[in-house]
Amino acid sequence: MADPYDAHAYFICDFTCGDCEAHLWPDDGFEGCDDICCRHIADKAKASGWYVPAPHGPEGRMDIQTCYCPECAKKRGLQ
Repeated sequence: MADPYDAHAYFICDFTCGDCEAHLWPDDGFEGCDDICCRHIADKAKASGWYVPAPHGPEGRMDIQTCYCPECAKKRGLQ
């Protein structure tokens, strides 16, 4: 899994801002944490401007826990 948004969605199942605790949930009709729901929420986070760190280090490790809503990402200078 090369995309950090996909990885976050698969392991965490939603997006909760690490600063203000804003939530991004799947749309109605998506339940559980299956592949379709995870892909949906990852795409929704990208399109909405959520920030998830890019892979880093020589092994391309991903931080699957960190994410920020668009407002907090902007305050942190991440966008």
